[in-house]
Amino acid sequence: MKELFIIVLSYLLGSIPFGILVSRVKGVNLRDVGSGNTGATNVLRAVGKLPALFVLFADGLKGTFPVLLARFLDTGEFWQAGAGLAAVVGHLASVYLGFKGGKGVATGLGVFFAINPLIGFISVFIWLSVAVYSKFSSLAAIVTFLFLPVVTVILTSSVSSTCLAIVVTTLIIFKHLDNIQRLVAGIETKIGNKAKSESPPL
Repeated sequence: MKELFIIVLSYLLGSIPFGILVSRVKGVNLRDVGSGNTGATNVLRAVGKLPALFVLFADGLKGTFPVLLARFLDTGEFWQAGAGLAAVVGHLASVYLGFKGGKGVATGLGVFFAINPLIGFISVFIWLSVAVYSKFSSLAAIVTFLFLPVVTVILTSSVSSTCLAIVVTTLIIFKHLDNIQRLVAGIETKIGNKAKSESPPL
């Protein structure tokens, strides 16, 4: 029973659209600005650095807290992975936004910080390296999560964590298909640049 409670709670926490809430405080409808995405990168473009930083950490904690809660309640590795996946799915398909949402990058990284902090730090290093070099947040996210299953296999012996890394990577790459098309076409928006209005991600 506690396992079901954790999964439901993890999804509901993951569904909280911090980007939307913070932007509304500033009088901005984030879904109508830039990419329409609810994550920190679009908040940076639409509202500014400090709100984006807050959203980045808040979205990350949405992934970290459920895994730590599941561990505290001694549910086992399988249910810890399930809690992390539920949080990511909540961000991607928020019940509060009609089952639409963001890309899941910060929340996904937050999950793996809880599973193994070294995985989290290595992933952030990869993201920062690619982002600084390329200036593309989307490319940094794609490369980071392509490496995530490999890093997870190397640093853990957990089948549940490895399977979670593969599933989360698949979901996040799928959510970045539009970004991949724009990267190939050479029209992807760089970090910090103002983006033209686009259709909100489904």
